[in-house]
Amino acid sequence: MSEQEQVQWTVFGPCTWIALAVGAGFLMLVGALGLTELAPAESSGTYTPTAGEEGAAVSAAFVYAYITCAVVAVSCIWLVSNKIAGRDMLEFGPPPAASWTGLDALAVALAQVELVALIGLALWPGGPAVLIAAYSLVQLAIVCMMLRAVRLRGQSVRHAFGLDFRGLARPLVSGLAAFGVFLPVFLIISHYWIQLLQLPGQDPGEHLQGPVKQMLQSPSPELLVQLGLVAIIVAPLAEELFFRGFLYGALKRLMQPWVAMMAVGMLFGLMHSPLAATVPMFLFGMMLCYIYEKTGRLIIPITIHVLFNLATIGQIVLTRYLAGGGT
Repeated sequence: MSEQEQVQWTVFGPCTWIALAVGAGFLMLVGALGLTELAPAESSGTYTPTAGEEGAAVSAAFVYAYITCAVVAVSCIWLVSNKIAGRDMLEFGPPPAASWTGLDALAVALAQVELVALIGLALWPGGPAVLIAAYSLVQLAIVCMMLRAVRLRGQSVRHAFGLDFRGLARPLVSGLAAFGVFLPVFLIISHYWIQLLQLPGQDPGEHLQGPVKQMLQSPSPELLVQLGLVAIIVAPLAEELFFRGFLYGALKRLMQPWVAMMAVGMLFGLMHSPLAATVPMFLFGMMLCYIYEKTGRLIIPITIHVLFNLATIGQIVLTRYLAGGGT
């Protein structure tokens, strides 16, 4: 392949692709040999709430139900008032066309999966705090990889992802309102999806994501703060840059926007385990793509993602507070 063709199809050189191939081969070999069974048994993270914790969870859910109703009401009022005033409710222009290709996105995706898996295997005995710190460094490296690809393609990062703060107020409020209207649909589908998966006598903790289990169980305030920072800062920035900004931009070059939204939402859902989180995160990922497509500002999905994770952490903290008798 000539240098010109190489630049046309991917900005990453042969050394990068060789390293990715070697990493993928190593991980497949590990899987084939069953070396993942060497992980400690407690890594499954089973969580069975006590009666007090279940009662606290119900109380926290009622508090969040009232908050959700208020958010939905305000969102509807905002969108309806804009419609009456003849303003565009969520039509602020699509994001700029991506200059990077599907192969560029594939390289970044492979790098992320392989780095997370390899570091997880290497640092597993170090405990959750070490793994969380390593995960944050991996996400930083992946963000740098994406930004480098954008710059090598000749695009400004701010322009490519709609990271301009000028004139952001109305698109931001409209994007938040659109998500507020979608929120009850998301919560209802999530509830019935979990009910569908729940088997008689099954541990309810089986349907919780790993970080949520750790936040509910861990007695360490430092670990809670570390998990909170990752959930509120690292994950929204890294995931939105990759899924909505980089991957969605690349897929839109190959297919219709609505098909790209579904594809990105599906991948976003599959990245979040266990199975109980897959369908809700698929819907969440699609909705963020839709808002990004309509507003052209990646800052808006990032903000929604931050607030969504912040609300989840707030519910966990409130549950722990109520379970502890308000102490």
